[in-house]
Amino acid sequence: MSVQELSVQEPSVQGLSWADAIDRDEPRTRRAWHLVPGLLLVTACAVLVLAVLLTGQRPTQAPVGLPDAGPLAAWTVMLARTMMRLGAVGAVGCLVAAAWLLPQEASRSQALSALHRRLLRAAGRWSLVWAVASVLLMVSGSAQLLGTPLPGALSSSAVWGYVPQLAEGRALMVTAPAVLVITVHAAQLRSRRGMHLLTGVVLLALAPMALTGHAATAGNHYVATQSLVLHVLGVTVWTGGLLALLHLRGATGTTQATALTRFSSLALGCFVVVALSGLVSASTRLGVDVGAWRSTYGALVGAKLVLFVVLGAIGWTHRRHTLPSITAGRRGAFWRLAAGELVIMSAALGLAVALARTAPPVRAGVVAAPHPTLRTIERGLQSPTPDRLLLDSRPDALVMTVLAVVTLSCVVVYGRAARQDGRARAGLLWFLAAVALLLWSLCGGLAAYGSAVLSGHVAQLLVCAVLVPRLLTRAACLLPQVQQPQAPDERAAGRVLTSMDPLSAAVLLSVFLCAVYATPVLELTLRSPAAHLAVDLLGVAVGSVGLLGTTLLAAPDPDRRGRVDLLTGLVLAAFGVGLSATVRPLALDWFAALRWEWSDPVTDQRYAAVALFVLALALVAAGALRRRRVPPG
Repeated sequence: MSVQELSVQEPSVQGLSWADAIDRDEPRTRRAWHLVPGLLLVTACAVLVLAVLLTGQRPTQAPVGLPDAGPLAAWTVMLARTMMRLGAVGAVGCLVAAAWLLPQEASRSQALSALHRRLLRAAGRWSLVWAVASVLLMVSGSAQLLGTPLPGALSSSAVWGYVPQLAEGRALMVTAPAVLVITVHAAQLRSRRGMHLLTGVVLLALAPMALTGHAATAGNHYVATQSLVLHVLGVTVWTGGLLALLHLRGATGTTQATALTRFSSLALGCFVVVALSGLVSASTRLGVDVGAWRSTYGALVGAKLVLFVVLGAIGWTHRRHTLPSITAGRRGAFWRLAAGELVIMSAALGLAVALARTAPPVRAGVVAAPHPTLRTIERGLQSPTPDRLLLDSRPDALVMTVLAVVTLSCVVVYGRAARQDGRARAGLLWFLAAVALLLWSLCGGLAAYGSAVLSGHVAQLLVCAVLVPRLLTRAACLLPQVQQPQAPDERAAGRVLTSMDPLSAAVLLSVFLCAVYATPVLELTLRSPAAHLAVDLLGVAVGSVGLLGTTLLAAPDPDRRGRVDLLTGLVLAAFGVGLSATVRPLALDWFAALRWEWSDPVTDQRYAAVALFVLALALVAAGALRRRRVPPG
């Protein structure tokens, strides 16, 4: 049935079809849309209550003799969390829509358009809901733990004094000032730059709450927390953007079409972020343990997964059918589908609140951490074997998300370049090989041993700083835009690149390796996963800069590239000699405290030296072979 036939059969509003009434923003329809926030809150709360009751997590009375705040406090905590998340969704969505979704022409004049002012006022109202819910959550959460009945908690100095002692209370105290800034200043903004700045503030305000809870105490703290932060940001922007589009119902057809098209691209990006971060989060808590998935926590995750698949199907329908209908002038097609999508999103929000109060299951085979400050090593790590190095995984939500976005962007770039030169297809294959190698190094089996043994750390850094840059440079050389010698760039970065030669590239790599292995940076990367990731990515940058300056920005010269490989091999061989001659193993205190049954620091450092020698020999052989192929003269 076509969209026109559907609109004819719909109930009329003052003589118009429902879709036409939405397009013309009739008063009765406008009042109906004002009920949407309340409907979303009711839906989220209903799903929350249903999930709590079905999973047997109904608040109960404390044992006789212990202080008890009563069921009211427990239900208030859940309601406040739901209101807070819904307020955050609305505030973020309205700011994102005002700053990025509306077309540029709407705000070129000094005064903002009526749509901008409407969205900014709505952002202020949503942030007010967020702020009130945060205060309510502070009080009710503290009262629940102290056993103080809720009616008298507001006037209790003990309840307010206990708030800073809770992780969630401290997070709310950090978030509250940012939310108040949005409440006060959102409606006063007069420029797009101000909207961008305030959007950044509201996104940062989401992080503290995401960093508390079960993610903060998960076995892999870093992976669990960063995946949850990305998940919350993706869901909030996605849901909030859709909710903010309701404020555009009276806009012109061109404005609506532009905003909806931009939101479709934004929603696709959020879908990828939510999918990857959710996958990583579930793997850290549930893995592939069937018993863990049968737990209450696993059941709630499964319910969220079902809703996520439904939302993905709706998004596909939007891109495939709804956007063409909007372009053709049938704007009501979007609102019908968006209303159902918002209801499903609010149901997912209610499940998320129920999931936040559910303890993850203890997975079978997980043992205690072998180091008192362990945050970078998997529990129960076994000896490295070829199959474990190739097939095991250590997911990193941030790395996977960034690589997914970069890969999609480069696929588009190489696809366009292939129309000019067929060699760009080969360049895309080289780029995908580089991404796959980097993904294996940072999220695969090798990543699990990067902080457990020195040989794993060295191998991971060699892949990032030596192998991946060579694949990336090979891919870049096959782009038509850079196949010719590049003119010197007057900027500082351009002057550095164009002045690079093989010796400079080797010296740069040598300085980088010294900075990592001859300073306290090594132990910092062992203890901090963020520092470890930063050093690995810096290795990719250092290696790529050296190769770009010597092989890409200069005229193609096989002899020059051969000298780069030769000098790099000599640098790695020198470091291998240094490791072999070191009497005291590097970071001995860290590795000795791990007490692996399958490795000891002295022997493992020799393995690290062997890895350096093997790669050095391969580079020297490749460089000599490349130089031999250069024709004389």
